[in-house]
Amino acid sequence: MLDAVFLALAAAFVIAWRDPLGRLVVDSIDPVVGSALTAVLGLPILAALSLLQGDAAGPWPSWSASVLVIGVAGVLRIALARALLFAAIERIGSARASSLSSTSVLFALLLGPVALEERLSARLVAGAVLIVFGSITIARSRTTLTRDMEAGAYARGIFLSVTAAALFAGSAVLARAVIDDFASPVQANLYANAVAVVVCGPTLLRRSTRERLTRLPRRVWGLTLSIAGIMAIGTSLTYLALAAGPVVLVQPITQSRPLFVLVIAGLLFRERERLNARVVRGGLAIVAGAALLMIA
Repeated sequence: MLDAVFLALAAAFVIAWRDPLGRLVVDSIDPVVGSALTAVLGLPILAALSLLQGDAAGPWPSWSASVLVIGVAGVLRIALARALLFAAIERIGSARASSLSSTSVLFALLLGPVALEERLSARLVAGAVLIVFGSITIARSRTTLTRDMEAGAYARGIFLSVTAAALFAGSAVLARAVIDDFASPVQANLYANAVAVVVCGPTLLRRSTRERLTRLPRRVWGLTLSIAGIMAIGTSLTYLALAAGPVVLVQPITQSRPLFVLVIAGLLFRERERLNARVVRGGLAIVAGAALLMIA
């Protein structure tokens, strides 16, 4: 179980870089296009990781229920949840959107026992509640970016983040159900990403989209490629953690990433996403929640 904890923490740290870097990209790329682009760019990275791990030597799953389920998990995570999260980041900033998306721990605690018959403990529930409390506390901290927003726009950002959280949790539950049917968790992630590319990739073929992409600065292309690599590695770590432990443990720990996001966003956007007392209180609650999960 300790392997699952450490892998989930590593995933949280790696994926934490997605949201601040995404904040630098969303002003130049539509969230739906950005999500499709990261899926396409991430596919060769995942293929290389799978080959390096030796997955090619083992049998590749033929079309089956497991492939269908992992494909649905990929579509939920990449084509839907990631696009919604990028849209939320565009509206309320990376630290707040990332913090609210961590409410996926609640959905994981609801879905895990029902769909996978996983057991809950008092410490798991307490840790998840602390993480959610800390995330909501951070999200309620208004910044220069959000203070001048009208209430409706801010509420839409919150709604997008929470919806993304529910989809991320559903994707994790589906992946956990079939991950053992693949040669490795990395191979499962490769299948999930490939199906997501089939679903959302055609977005990039539209003439208007192609024209906008050709005008993107090299800096934006570099950031997008970085996000694709981050997601390929971070999600593979998450799948490795899911293979080693239950969703009700792994998902809450991976959603402790607002701690890392706060530090990264504070460094990149000092004026727009400045830390304050409410953010610190929320961060301490997330630390306490993560600590409880590690000893649960």
